[in-house]
Amino acid sequence: MTNQTPPVTLELAPSAPSLKALSAVCYLVITTACFFKASAMYDHHLVTTSQFSLLRTVNEYVEITDCTFYALQLVTVLLFFRPFKLKFAHRVGAGLPSRTLLKDIAIGSLAGITAFLVAMPTLLGQYQSPGLASLLANHFYDVSGWALLVLLLLLLPTLSEAFFRGFLEGPFLDSRLILFASIASTLLFALCWPPFNQLAGLILGATASALFYVRRSVRACVIANVSFTLGGVTLLVWRAL
Repeated sequence: MTNQTPPVTLELAPSAPSLKALSAVCYLVITTACFFKASAMYDHHLVTTSQFSLLRTVNEYVEITDCTFYALQLVTVLLFFRPFKLKFAHRVGAGLPSRTLLKDIAIGSLAGITAFLVAMPTLLGQYQSPGLASLLANHFYDVSGWALLVLLLLLLPTLSEAFFRGFLEGPFLDSRLILFASIASTLLFALCWPPFNQLAGLILGATASALFYVRRSVRACVIANVSFTLGGVTLLVWRAL
């Protein structure tokens, strides 16, 4: 009798998380590109029709428009991919750090503040349109000012980390693809994140990605994002005063 070795078959079909992640990334890139194109066309229309006052107003509040559109993008893609299945605190296995709410708050705050200090030179050197800072400074006690703070300090950090960390990186935490997923999500985050410049977004994205790998907690990444954004908004308002 001869022993016959069964043929080895390779599984080439992509996994469901990979297909979902690729679809979500394509949606985000395409809609972002279309939004930038539409914004440029609208600015050109205002110039050709000599509506310079309206053009100035649009450019002054461009960050607010970008942040609102970014939030709508994330809400759409997360609802489409059923975000309620996302885990804000992934399973702790052997050798992984334990998680508590206080630890996540402390480590997330430290990571966010550190990232902000590293990114501060880029924030000080960038041009920022006056609309965002003036709205925060002049309407801090109004509904509009508080609505903007909720958008910047609650909605955007939560939606961003739920998507980039929980959705894009979460399924690959125990996979050999985690490095690729982390790099891809960091670059995409820097491209799409609207409050500040792309270099600051790259620093925050890389910090949140490393924090997520170590802590396995979206919650800690949300705290880091909030800490970073709070520092940036405070610096922005201080420069405008």
